[in-house]
Amino acid sequence: RYLCFNSQPYLQSNMNQKLFYSLVIICTFLTAQSQTANLVAQYDFSNGSLNAQFGGVNGSGHNIYASPDRFGNKNEAIELRRTQNSTVSFGDNFDHIFTGNSAKFSFSFWFKNGDLANSNASFITKYSGSDCGEDGREFGIRINSSKKIELLYFMSLQNGSYRGYEGHTAVNDTNWHHVVVSYNATINTNNGKDRVQIYLDTIPQNLSLTISQGSSLSYIQDGSAHFGLGAPLTSAGGKCFSGNTYHGYMDDILIYSRNINSSEVAALYNDTSSICSNIGMKDAVQTSILSLYPNPTHNYFTIEMID
Repeated sequence: RYLCFNSQPYLQSNMNQKLFYSLVIICTFLTAQSQTANLVAQYDFSNGSLNAQFGGVNGSGHNIYASPDRFGNKNEAIELRRTQNSTVSFGDNFDHIFTGNSAKFSFSFWFKNGDLANSNASFITKYSGSDCGEDGREFGIRINSSKKIELLYFMSLQNGSYRGYEGHTAVNDTNWHHVVVSYNATINTNNGKDRVQIYLDTIPQNLSLTISQGSSLSYIQDGSAHFGLGAPLTSAGGKCFSGNTYHGYMDDILIYSRNINSSEVAALYNDTSSICSNIGMKDAVQTSILSLYPNPTHNYFTIEMID
């Protein structure tokens, strides 16, 4: 779909600077075209920053560290540490897509376990409960005690009605993995199971019920808990849940106000540009001639590299 290049290798090989900046523009344009349909927020953590690349809601971190991403690029992902209760807060935001009887949303993100001790440790949450004296339960995405990806969604801010569904694949390693979790409040079949889709490394997960309370299905309510990473957060942004903080690495979080399909999941998984966060790729191929065709272009084009 697009190519991104690190500037330094090309400048060292006397690449025309105008051509380089043209490639940057091409890369940025195509990324925007392919990634922003109903995109609500995007976080690529370039240089360890918690600021949004899209959506305007910036994060505030507690004991967060910049780390290499899945391509080995330095300072292009974030590390969360269990022993330091690392968390990120994005405030009481995004409820307009999470709540109500017509809510549809999808999360895409990458994670890498720091060790194999993560158990019921939260990746992404908007939840505050009795652990911190609040009633703000909305949802949580976590790696559970079975080492599987699980979505918990709550249909009352109190501890009254909820469902939890896990995928079938356990993650018992410290490699990078891609996760997509989708929720659709308009679907009421199969005890709420059909509201949920989970993909792990492009594989659609067979879902199993892990936890359930309440006989009838409602929808996620609008609470005051902060949306965040690493652990459930209070309405003031502090850690709520007394359990484990997630220990490991996260990168390239995308939030959509729709359910993305399997082709889009595959495209996100195979995206080698790291969403162009560096305007580059690690170990970019050296070249002296680049040919773009057809010229003029319309709708598509090919960049041919000739050594």
